[in-house]
Amino acid sequence: MTAPSTLAFSRVETDVLKGLAILGMFVHHLFALPGLIRPPAEYLPLLPGVPLEYMLGRYGKVVVAIFLMISGYGLARAALAGAPGGLRRVLARLLQFAGVFWFYFAVLVPIGALFFSDRLFEGTPRYALDPYRLVTNALMLRHDYNYEWWFTEAYALVLLASPVLLALALARRMVWAVPVSLGLFGLGAVMDMLRLDPEPLSLSAGLIWQFPFVMGALIARHGDRVALTAPRAAGAAVLLGAMTLVVEAMAPFAMTPALILSAPLSAVLWIWAARHMGRMTRPLAALGALSLPLWLIHSFFAYYFLQTFIYAPRLSLLVMANLLACSVATAWGLEWLRRAMLRGVAVARRPA
Repeated sequence: MTAPSTLAFSRVETDVLKGLAILGMFVHHLFALPGLIRPPAEYLPLLPGVPLEYMLGRYGKVVVAIFLMISGYGLARAALAGAPGGLRRVLARLLQFAGVFWFYFAVLVPIGALFFSDRLFEGTPRYALDPYRLVTNALMLRHDYNYEWWFTEAYALVLLASPVLLALALARRMVWAVPVSLGLFGLGAVMDMLRLDPEPLSLSAGLIWQFPFVMGALIARHGDRVALTAPRAAGAAVLLGAMTLVVEAMAPFAMTPALILSAPLSAVLWIWAARHMGRMTRPLAALGALSLPLWLIHSFFAYYFLQTFIYAPRLSLLVMANLLACSVATAWGLEWLRRAMLRGVAVARRPA
């Protein structure tokens, strides 16, 4: 592993970060959105009268920023190492991402149409397969079948813009990187508030979520010169905890922008934590290797297909374990199928 003295992190630590982020996403979706938990589903908190799970879940949305930070870090490290084909590499990553998404789209949406046709979305069947809804959702422009897939569009937009964002972050005079990125974030926030997005494209999402991507690229360039110590990680944890409590008490609607803008602080805490998992390093890295399939699958279980079953254990830790077990088992099986299909296609395309 990378020496634990700087912000630069290794491939194994990347997978551990993704594993931690998936757990954070599960906590967010299970406990931070009570309006989406429909009776008879419910959970019992670990500490009666203390909203521990809820507050951890509220902070848990930071995992979107963590994933984008990791992506920016990886692409920037490749560029700094002189890897060829910048735009080609970006398009290849986007196509790889889209390929995984389309596979799970093709599996999960028909299941919804066949077995959950009574579920409604804006007054119409959620899993209606009319051509407009099907095409726009497959192109990640709408998210009618699973609202939690909104991230696919934001990630695709950030990837498409990444050559410009990386040029900004890796320029010799990088003094403009943070101000410009903050300006783009502000522009996206204004567009979102005033509903100025060109339908059906959510351009504001790309402008808002590019900030942690740029921060990841800056860490790739300068992270090996930034010391990472236990006191700094502890300080970051205290500041993030205080910020979460204050924002939740005074302006809960501002939690998402607060988490995005505090992404560099979260990076300090999360990278330090990824280095100090001990015996949990390998299981978390294995979980991180499945992060994209788990992201695409788990909300179907938590909200749309099996919510009553997922919350059946009632105790919050057991609810979390139940969702994790169902999601991991499904991801393993479907990933085996997807890779078998890819191998079959590769064999079929070989010249005789």
